[in-house]
Amino acid sequence: MSAEIASTSLLDHVAETGFRASVITTYSCYFPFYEEVVLRRLMAAGCTHNVLMVDATRCAEAFAIEELRPRRAGRDYTLIPVKVGGAFHPKLFLRFGKSKGSLLVGSHNMTLSGFGLNDEVTNVFRLEGAAL
Repeated sequence: MSAEIASTSLLDHVAETGFRASVITTYSCYFPFYEEVVLRRLMAAGCTHNVLMVDATRCAEAFAIEELRPRRAGRDYTLIPVKVGGAFHPKLFLRFGKSKGSLLVGSHNMTLSGFGLNDEVTNVFRLEGAAL
């Protein structure tokens, strides 16, 4: 059996049009990267209802440092710190459109490293032609 490895940029997925809403879950988040790169691309592609769910402990760590704090949360997207018994660790990127949806499941955090500098694994699932 042979294995084929496809290389795809997560940022290409972010810029894909036809989606109205997104839900992203992550363990750690570099908010300047999310807000200035990912969120801008989502919104430019017409995805204007965006939710970001981040591990509560990691989120609190970002709030403690002025340069790392989210600036656009509550205005341009919904930020949900998630507190669980251990770490909140899922990495999902779910998008909904009028007639399509997509789900990316992978090992990438919402950081520059997770979106391009590290070798990460991502599975892509698509639904097209259905009323969502």
